[in-house]
Amino acid sequence: MLLFVALAEALFLSISGFDRKSPILALLWSLVAFWTYCLWYAPRYVARKMIKGSPSASLPHTAQVSEEGLYFRTSAGESRLRWNLIIGWVEVERVFALFPSPLTFFPVPKRAMTDQQQEELRSLLKSNVPRKT
Repeated sequence: MLLFVALAEALFLSISGFDRKSPILALLWSLVAFWTYCLWYAPRYVARKMIKGSPSASLPHTAQVSEEGLYFRTSAGESRLRWNLIIGWVEVERVFALFPSPLTFFPVPKRAMTDQQQEELRSLLKSNVPRKT
């Protein structure tokens, strides 16, 4: 919201004939640039850096789904996630996102599953985990 207010104000002052050498106008345009960076580029940069810096991110992952929860495995390690630890889930076009906390999620790509497996996962999620909106 702040980005749009600053952008509108900067555009208005730039177009209206306001003194273009004013420090206020420069400050507004700097604020717009900063918020654009923070909202658009910085999250992508951090995510890319995290994946490139993690040796296990490039390893093949497998997941088993059962009545108890999910079991993830790579050649580097294993982990289990019981249904009662997942606080929500969403389904979008290419992925199921499972939320063990409000700030983190496990992506489960649909391309790794058949239509029947997707339906089984969807059914287990509906019966064991509240859906996030």
